[in-house]
Parts: sequence; C-alpha cells; structure tokens
Amino acid sequence: MYNTTFLCTYKLHDDEEDQDTLYRHEYLHAFGLKEYDSDAIITLLQNIYEKLKDNKHFIQIAESHYYFSKENKNHELILQFLFSFYTFDLFHKCLVYLLNDENNTKDKTCETCETCETDETCETDETCETDEKNYNISYINFIQNKNLLIEEIKTK
Repeated sequence: MYNTTFLCTYKLHDDEEDQDTLYRHEYLHAFGLKEYDSDAIITLLQNIYEKLKDNKHFIQIAESHYYFSKENKNHELILQFLFSFYTFDLFHKCLVYLLNDENNTKDKTCETCETCETDETCETDETCETDEKNYNISYINFIQNKNLLIEEIKTK
C-alpha cells in the first residue's frame, strides 16, 4: 500500500546532497520499504495505476508530461516519471488526495461558483456547498498542487 501519511520534505533542504539522500529515503518510505525492491515498487505502481487510470485528474497530469505520447497513450510509463526527484514532492501531495478520496473519479465541484468548475482556486470558500468545508479546502489544495505539478512537468 502506498504511504500517504507523510510529508515530502527533501526539497526543503539547501544542500543538494542532503536533498538527494532524503529523496531516496522518502521514496522508499512512500512504497513502505526500508531498502530498494524493484519488484515491490513495480507491483505497487501497477496497483496505483489501476486505481487512477480512469481518473480525470491523473489523466490530465499524465497527458501534460513532456514525454507523454498521444499515439501510445503511455500513462503508465508517465506514472513512473512522476516519482522522479524533480516532481515526487508535488506528485506525492496529489496522490495523497487521489488515493484517499473514495470518490475520486466523480467530478466534485462547487455548485455555486464557476471557478471550481475550471479547476482553479475557489474564491468563495464560505458559499461552496459541495460536501463539507474540509473537503473544499482539501480539493482546493489538491488543485493548486496539481497545477504546480503540471507546470513543472511541461518543461522537464
């Protein structure tokens, strides 16, 4: 099971060597491993892909990646790229939302404002009537992280 209970902090360090070491540790931690095990990682990546392959947000992220091929529809390969040093922190934040949201394939947007329908930050947090205010905050944070991730992967 993918570990959604921790925060990625490797980019918060100034020293590149510390960042690299912490990235490797957090990468293993995300997959529930103490040491590298390619078979376990591949199996978990396949499970994540199966859960998200029809999710509109995941598809949007994958299809924004610099290496995405419209001809091959290589979403599963792009999933692996999203765990790279440059994007793991943002993708992890997105995965936390996507894997913990039980209805992640449904479109949940505010009924009272148009901005949420366009996946932009909702300016009307008190008038949104989706589920609960906590859900709205979680969704808005997810959309912000998703947009940051998409900007990052367009050029790498």
